[in-house]
Amino acid sequence: MDNSRTDYIPIWLIYAVTVALGLAFSITIFFIVWNNSLHNKNQEFLVDTVAIRETVMQKIYAVEDSIDYLSAMITASPEFDPVIFGEFSGKIIELNDFIRAAAILSAPDAIPDPGFQDLSTLALAESATFNLDVALRELQTERFDRITGNIFQSEKTVILSSSPNGTAGETIWFFRLVSIDSGELLPISSGNGIIALAIDASELLTGSAVTGRISTSVYSESAGLFGRQLLSGNRIQAPDDRWQISSFAEQNNIPLTGYSIRLDFSKPVYWHEIEQGLIYTTLIIGVGVTLLLVALVRTRELQARELRKRNIVIEKKVEEQTKELAVARDKALDASRMKSDFLASMSHEIRTPLNAIIGMSELLSETTLTGEQKKYIDIFRKAGDTLLSLVNDILDLSKIEAHQLVLEEISFDARDTVEESVDIYAVKAAGKHIELIARVLPGTATRRIGDPTRLRQIILNLISNALKFTERGEIIVTVGPDETSDDPDRLHFSVSDTGIGIPADKLEKIFASFTQVDSSTTRKYGGTGLGLTISKSLTQMMDGRIWVESEEGKGSRFSFIVRLPVDDEVTEISGRFNIERDLKGKRILVVDDNSTNRLILRENLTGLGAEVIEAENGRQALDQINSGSEHHTPFDLGLIDCRMPEMDGFELAEAMRGQGIDLAKILMISSADLSKDMEKARQLSLGAYLVKPVKRADLLQIINQKLFNLENEPQNTTANQGVIEPAHKQDGTILLVEDNPDNRLLIKAYLKKTEYRIVEAENGQLAVDLFRDNDFDLVFMDVQMPVMDGHEATRQIRKVEAEKNNGRTPIIALTAHAIKEEIDKCIAAGCDTHIGKPVKKATLLQTIEKYMA
Repeated sequence: MDNSRTDYIPIWLIYAVTVALGLAFSITIFFIVWNNSLHNKNQEFLVDTVAIRETVMQKIYAVEDSIDYLSAMITASPEFDPVIFGEFSGKIIELNDFIRAAAILSAPDAIPDPGFQDLSTLALAESATFNLDVALRELQTERFDRITGNIFQSEKTVILSSSPNGTAGETIWFFRLVSIDSGELLPISSGNGIIALAIDASELLTGSAVTGRISTSVYSESAGLFGRQLLSGNRIQAPDDRWQISSFAEQNNIPLTGYSIRLDFSKPVYWHEIEQGLIYTTLIIGVGVTLLLVALVRTRELQARELRKRNIVIEKKVEEQTKELAVARDKALDASRMKSDFLASMSHEIRTPLNAIIGMSELLSETTLTGEQKKYIDIFRKAGDTLLSLVNDILDLSKIEAHQLVLEEISFDARDTVEESVDIYAVKAAGKHIELIARVLPGTATRRIGDPTRLRQIILNLISNALKFTERGEIIVTVGPDETSDDPDRLHFSVSDTGIGIPADKLEKIFASFTQVDSSTTRKYGGTGLGLTISKSLTQMMDGRIWVESEEGKGSRFSFIVRLPVDDEVTEISGRFNIERDLKGKRILVVDDNSTNRLILRENLTGLGAEVIEAENGRQALDQINSGSEHHTPFDLGLIDCRMPEMDGFELAEAMRGQGIDLAKILMISSADLSKDMEKARQLSLGAYLVKPVKRADLLQIINQKLFNLENEPQNTTANQGVIEPAHKQDGTILLVEDNPDNRLLIKAYLKKTEYRIVEAENGQLAVDLFRDNDFDLVFMDVQMPVMDGHEATRQIRKVEAEKNNGRTPIIALTAHAIKEEIDKCIAAGCDTHIGKPVKKATLLQTIEKYMA
């Protein structure tokens, strides 16, 4: 019984239901025992009826056999002999004490419709206590006369009770027609006779030990004569002092030729005859179960009362604790809001001066500087980038912890994401003389659906971590299908390096926030330790996992598996350029001292049908060329690494030119973007100068455009480019709304080489007033400003547009708030897009180009 319901269900109803259940159980078990007792008595009754039936059957069959014997004797004799008939009949009566008499009656055929008065007794035998003549005279009735004609027409036995009024008579008669050859012993002519047997009706049921216990009625049933006749019966008188509780009834039929005997049995059942002890025991058990249920309910009620008392005390304590928790929750929410506000404020306050620092350093680097000045500019640019990265990591970690980070679901190419990530750190890797390589395993479906920005963030974190702890060797970024799963949507990324490695006891700790392998004050490598923590959270959000394998002194391998559904709606063309027909049969020479670089180039080129000839240094390459000198052209294309031991790429190119090889077929690949190397490549008339890591699309594009004269192929990718200036000079007026004079100066400096006219406003109110009186082609709107902030100023400008019935002017938000909520506020206020601070010159110019077009 549920505790909570005892407060709503009346206790009397619970007791009533309990008693009802107990009584229902008692009644059920009582009726089971009662029916079982009656069933046992019924079985005894059926056994008794079988005994009575056997007794009646034996006597009826004895009569039938006697008639058959007499009929056979008469029919078989040459002539009827009354003496023999009498002796034979006497033996039958002697053997069957219930047969009183046997006689042969005359039945002349000449008498039409003969009756009893026309019959005469030809021979008889009777018991000492039975007078046949008297009994026959009692049958001189109309009923007997009706059946004599039927007897003459049938050879079947005809049975007749001596009582015509439906009650049992004293005598039962059996008649059968028989042919008689009278001979000389009878004073009649030969013809038909009637065998008659008389039995005592009261003796029909005697002989069974159970007759006195069962009421029995014996009927004869025949068709077309008298129907049903009561032949015999006994009735058991019910005692007045006995309680009759039931009665049994049964019917049995004894089929015979021409008629059947039906037995009806009935017996009353009295209380004293059944097993009373078992019934009394059952009643006691039922009452006991009912009382037990009541006792259980009573116990439960007492427990419920005690529990309610305890609950009252507990509820009071819970209420007090709830109030305390509510206060604690409010404090936690306030703390969370304060944390969010603090992060947003700190982001804004830090990004605002960073905007000026990074922007001015970018502008300063474009001026003429001495070597020492350029070195100083590079130092504080790197410091600014490091500080900006730290701010971004803290904001990302805060959003992840607050469950506010939402992943995009867009179509992208995983190959582009990996190559772009590697390209970002290419210069830094080249500065440390480290090979930074991107490899996409053959057969990988790179067209995916997901968030490429966050995927790139994970890869960049791992590359940055590898660069920090690697002094020499190589860093390989690999992507391929997950071999441990049959799910095609799962991709396996790995970043392996040849750095210092990680101790075994530190492998699990490195993914924790603000944790480093070496946390001492004398540690060699800096950093906050947030990159791996953010990467782990992002992989989990992508339904994946991240782990590391490492050995001290031999390097580390960071791997992560994420679920990025395959984009089935896009059919990927191998290498993005359908040039498979062009590379078939082409022989390409690949010279690189790094085996991984050779492997990647071999996979890309052989996949397009080319034959790749490899050499790990210049001398081996010359041997390959000389061994194939019998060919008209030893190779169709050469890919040569610029930096190799003993003989570098330019020296190899010089040697090739000495052997008459056209250097326009040579592509020089270098890990450093050095102007002097590029100038030397032009002097040698090399086919192209490519900077590592070479994107697959760029390589195939150059193969198409430079070496195979397929100048009409579409240019889908671009090499590393500098700042993009406007495609053409434009006139236009830009309203710059910014309260910080340094930031206004920076943006004006970015645009000093353009022909845009800049109108400045120090706050939102001034911007609205200027917009109301002037026409502007574009508005840059800062968010946090005095007097009127950027959100409200944007709403007011949109109202002014509606009043003046002018077209929509693009408004670009300049926000140092990097969290999604602040960006959404800008869009909701009416801004077309936003640019995060610090503002990059390229980003600013591209945005203006887009919205001023």
